[in-house]
Order: sequence, then C-alpha cells, then structure tokens
Amino acid sequence: AMDEIRKLHAQLRQAQDEAPRRSGLTEANCVDIIQMLGREGLVNLAHTSNGREYMTCERLEHEVEVAIQQSGGRVVILALPSLVGVGTDWIRKCLEDVLRRRQDLQVIQAEVVSSSYLDGLRDRVIMAVEEVGYLPMADIISLTALPIDFVQSSLLPLLPPGYTVQPSAVFTAAHGQRVRNRLRGALRGCRQPVTLEALSAKCSVDLKVAAEVAAGLIRGKELAGELSGVLFTPAAYARRREAAVKLQWDSNQFLSAEFLESWGVGSAFLESRGYTGLQLPSVFAKPEMVEQAFVNLVGDLQVAGICEVYPGLPAVFGAADVAVLVQRWEGRPGFQCVELLGTAFCTEEFLSTVSAKCKTQLTGLAKVRTAQPRINSSDNRKGKKKQAEPTHASRFDTDDLVQAVLRSRYPDLSSESLAAIVERTRSPVHAELQHLVEAECSPAGGGRGRCEAEARVQDLFDLVFLGVKALQKLGMKDDASLVAHLFRTCAAPIVDLIIDMRVAELGGDEVGPVSASSRGVAIDAIEADRSRSAISLRRAVEEIKMNDVDVVLDVLLSALQESHLFCRKPSAKREKELLVGFRQEYHSALRQRSAVDTVDVVSLHMLTCISRSLGVHLIVPHDVWALEAICSKLPAVGMEATASEIGAILEKLDAHEDAPEDHSISAELQSATATLLSLYP
Repeated sequence: AMDEIRKLHAQLRQAQDEAPRRSGLTEANCVDIIQMLGREGLVNLAHTSNGREYMTCERLEHEVEVAIQQSGGRVVILALPSLVGVGTDWIRKCLEDVLRRRQDLQVIQAEVVSSSYLDGLRDRVIMAVEEVGYLPMADIISLTALPIDFVQSSLLPLLPPGYTVQPSAVFTAAHGQRVRNRLRGALRGCRQPVTLEALSAKCSVDLKVAAEVAAGLIRGKELAGELSGVLFTPAAYARRREAAVKLQWDSNQFLSAEFLESWGVGSAFLESRGYTGLQLPSVFAKPEMVEQAFVNLVGDLQVAGICEVYPGLPAVFGAADVAVLVQRWEGRPGFQCVELLGTAFCTEEFLSTVSAKCKTQLTGLAKVRTAQPRINSSDNRKGKKKQAEPTHASRFDTDDLVQAVLRSRYPDLSSESLAAIVERTRSPVHAELQHLVEAECSPAGGGRGRCEAEARVQDLFDLVFLGVKALQKLGMKDDASLVAHLFRTCAAPIVDLIIDMRVAELGGDEVGPVSASSRGVAIDAIEADRSRSAISLRRAVEEIKMNDVDVVLDVLLSALQESHLFCRKPSAKREKELLVGFRQEYHSALRQRSAVDTVDVVSLHMLTCISRSLGVHLIVPHDVWALEAICSKLPAVGMEATASEIGAILEKLDAHEDAPEDHSISAELQSATATLLSLYP
C-alpha cells in the first residue's frame, strides 16, 4: 500500500512538473482526491483533527498504545482523541483492533485499563491489608476507584495465597484466625439463643464473616449447637427447651404463646417434633383438652343455664381464643341458643328466667308501704305525724336490681359477665318498670315504692345515730329506760321496714303486717327462699331486744347491707343540718308559747338546752322522769344549780297533775324558765 502511495505521489509530482505552472493542483484538490480514493477503497488513511495531515491505521494504533502507556495504563476513552489528535470515529475503530490484538488491555465502563495497572492496584491493596490485617470492601472500592463487580471478579483474584477474600472484606490469614478464635469463644460462652447480628456487633466482625465462621465451627464439630439463619442456639439450651416443652405439653395439654415465645419455639419446631394440636390466637392446645372443656361446659349449661368460661378453660385462653372456640362449637348438640356474655355462656332460657325474676321482684318492691312515717318530736305527745313525700317507681335502678338478683344466686359471677347480662336483660326489665310507673301515675296507682321506704330507713337511722351519740356524751348509755325508748321509737321501725321490703320482694303477703310478734314468722318466710339470707336481720331483732347501745349501729348496718339497702352514718354536714332544723323547731314552739301545758313548756326548754350544749339530738320522751334525768346531766355552766330546782318543780307538777293549778308552782316554773333563758338565750 505504501509503495502504491509513493508511486502515485511520484506520478503526481511528474505531472505537476510537466504541466504548465498555472495548471498545478491546489491543496484543496489534493484533499478531495484523497477523500475520493478513500471512498473508493483504494487507500485507508486517517486524517488528523485539523484535516491537513493523514496517517495510516498502523501508525494510529501505535499512537493509541503510546497514549495508554503514557497515562499509566489507565485512560478514559473520550480522552484519546485529544491525546492522539484523531477523530473519535477513527479512535473507536482503532481501539477495537488494538483490544483484539492485545490481551493485556480491557475496557472497564468508559476506561481502558492495562494488566500492568491492575498489578499496581493489587500491590496497593496488599500494602493496605498488611497494615491493619483487615480491609473492608468499601475501603478497597475507594482505593481503586473501580466498580465493585470488577474488583471482586478481576482484581481480588490477583491476590497471592494467604489472603482471605470475603464479599465484604479482605483480611490476612492471621487476622482470620484471630476472628475465628474470638467468635468461637463467644459462641461457646452462650447459654441462651443469640443472633449473629448482636454477636458480630459485639465482636466487631462482619455479619457474613460471623455466619461463615459459625457454620464452619458447627460443621467441624468444634461448636455444639444449631444455626438457623442468623440465630445460634446452644445445644444445652436446646435440650432444656425440649424438656420444658414436653413437660408443659404433657402436664397442661396446651402451650401458651407467651411460653412458646419465651423459649423461642415456632410452628416449625412443633411440627418437626410431632406436636399436633389446635392453633388458637394465643394458645396451642390439645384437641382432647378442648373437647373435654366443651363437654363440661354443655353439662353445666344443662344444669344451671349459665357457665363461666373460666375455670372451664385455663386462664391463658384469651377472648380471641374463646371466640374461635365458639365458632367451632356453634351448632353442636347442647350448644344451640347459647350466648357469650362477658366471660359467661348463657342460654336463652336462663336469660328469660332472670328477666322474669327481676320483674317479680320489681312488682313486689312497688307494693312496699312505709311502715311508720317520721315522727316529729315536738308533736309526739299529741300524736301528730308528718307524712313523707310519695316516691314513684321511676326512681328504681333496674341495673342494680338485676345485679342483686344475679349476685344473690351467683356470687362468683365476674363483673364483666355481670355487666353484659345486665345489658342483655335491661330492655325487658325496663319495660316492666315503665309499666309500673304508668300504673303509679294513673288514678288507681297508690304504691309508694322502695325508694320511699329507703328514705324512711335513712331518716330513722340518722335519729338512732344521733340518739346513741347523745347518750354516750351524757354518760347515760346504761340508762335502760332512755335506751329502750330510743330503740322502740327508731331502731325497731327500721327492722320492720326491712322485713316488710324483703317479704314484698318475695311477692307474697302471707305473713301479714309486720309487728314485734310476727317478725320471727316473716324472717322464716324470707329464709325459705334459699337464694336469700336473713342471718344479720335475725341478729338485729335479737340485739334490739337486748338494748345494747354499743352494737346497735353495726347490727343495723349489717342487716341493711344483707338486704341490699345502703345507709350511711350522717356526716358532719348532715348532722349540722339536722341540729339546725331541731333548734329552729324548738325555738319556734318556745317563742310562740304554743304549748299550754307547763310540762310541755319545760320539755321544750330541756330540748333547747340539749340541742345547744351537746351538739347532738336525742329523742326524749316528754315524761317527767326523762326530763329530770336529762336535766341533771346537762354540762352547761350554771346548769348544776338549776338542775335540782327544775327537778323539784317537775316533782311538784307530777304530784299536782290532777289538782287545780297552783299559782306558786307556776311562779317557780316561770323563775326556772327565766333561768334557762338566761343560760340559753
């Protein structure tokens, strides 16, 4: 090819020499001729970037190789046109020929790299690894500035023997042995399952290296245990786990989720060990145990109509587990028409019975009459009575009524089940209540209701409390006459009211009106109903007969609680309200001089003194003996001198009760009255 070019060049020069000067070829014509020859395939020349020079392909390949060598064995392909001075198309064609001819050159992404350059990188990597014994892959990528795939496939295989290459790091044999020994010691010291993530972080070892070392130790039988993914389980722990699971399964016939989690046991473990059972949300149970629980449940439902989920099922069975079991049992014989209310299974027949029982008791409560209206102490001698306000059935709490019925027969019923049953039976019971309210509001409705009786009981209990307090402060709790009067007028009516309400709840009137003689018969009728107790009520009747001031309050409270009546001792505020009312009542009667009886006037003075000096109130009989006894105990200043005088006046009044009025006694009475008014203005 060069000979032809030279021959053509000589012919061209000869033609130019022989032709006249004016007919010579210009430079542009020469360029056109060479380009035409190139298109015809007669010549293959590469023109330079300026277009004035041409070079052959052999010379271009030589220039490219020189440029790669001068760049240190690594050059960017896009930089070769500027280094050689030839266009990009000619560089690419030439580079393909060079790469086919030279096996020590290769293209990495957009760069040409020589084998000598890779050998240099290998030496740099070896020096870096030797310095610390361990070099992470990220540091190698940063050092070589090459893709990780190329580094792992082409560069790292050039490392000499003695270096361990891992996907995440390169380390020396000595470093690998240290890591192996460290991991072996840490794994042998484990007494519980441990994740390799935690172990590798603690030992400053890559996770993949730790996994390979642990697997190698187990294969070589240098480490006793098993490796599942990244979880290492020591052999000693595995043996304890096997024994614990077997013991729990054999003794309880179920495995709770909490137990399985504590031992790290999953479904795969159970299947591999041959455990077969019913998988519930929080329990893995034997089918035989679940079936036995169902049989017991059906038996209890047939007997009582209600059965608590617990203890029929172990406490570890949660609400979700019970719901799954209910779906499995639905439709089976003996489990039709059964509802789960709270934590109790109830049949429809049981719920109907509860509703009927509540309706019966509600009807009985609506028939309760107030046994004795509240007695105004100032009008006691005249026999006047103050009637209480009527109370409607609308004040009954149906929820409390249902709870009382259930608690009386099922004291162990859980609060959750109790609330659910109350909610379930509220509608029919409330409908019966509305019927009673309508009956009371009608002209024919004359019942007072339980709430009126409860209010009456509370009023009487307040008087008993204040009377006992007064007797204790006066030091007269051993005075049999006053104590008997207090119990007869206040404590005994409370017991009669309780008995009357209890009998009315039974829906029967066969015992007749409650009196001192019929209390025993009424209590026997109450106790005949096995679902009710009257122990505290019977004791209250007996203690009232004994006139024991110290125990009467506690006995009455016990009887009230037994009958689901809740009275409380009057608070300081309540006591103050009562005293203010008494004082106003006494002062009004005294100032108005409404009483014409001299004994009545003196008794009003005495009651005024009691309410002022003691801060308590006592139901005092308007009799001479009682007034004299109280008067002698008044602790007010100056009262001692007046006590004997008043006592003498009272004796004279008692002696002349049927005689004509004695003006001298009246004068003495006026003097005593003036003394009292001066002491208690």
